[in-house]
Amino acid sequence: PNLSDRISSAVGEAAQRVADQKMLPVDEVHRRGVCRVMTAEILSILIENDISAYTDSRRPFKVDEHRYPVIEAEGPDGGTVNEIVVDAAWWQFLPEGTDTKELPRALIGTRDEVVAQAAVAGVPPEDLRIWFPADQYTAEPYLTPQEIVARAIDARNGANESIL
Repeated sequence: PNLSDRISSAVGEAAQRVADQKMLPVDEVHRRGVCRVMTAEILSILIENDISAYTDSRRPFKVDEHRYPVIEAEGPDGGTVNEIVVDAAWWQFLPEGTDTKELPRALIGTRDEVVAQAAVAGVPPEDLRIWFPADQYTAEPYLTPQEIVARAIDARNGANESIL
């Protein structure tokens, strides 16, 4: 199997493991905030299959942290290293009520590809930056739990001004 097939297989196996651990339907693990355990499971499976990967951690708009595995793969020119993002918990950034039937369970691709896929699927612009390259990423300031909840309420209500 090629790298893409091996990554997809790891995502499917990891999702089933997490679903079993959390007693959730498999599709729910992609929407729930289980990125830490999903990332750990995917990394474990990738490493078992001799695929080198690391964890990237970013601060999105509505939650304190989001993690996902990144694989460094040789680029098409044989020398450039491409970062391949594998985010199997990305559905949590979709607007509530988004129909996920036609969406991939995991975003898999270069950072530019993943940002484009997420944007087309409806991930809000303020959250797209979590997949940006490190030199283009700027972290949100640390938010208290109350501020996180307020932002989530504002986003859900479509508020132009904060409730704080």
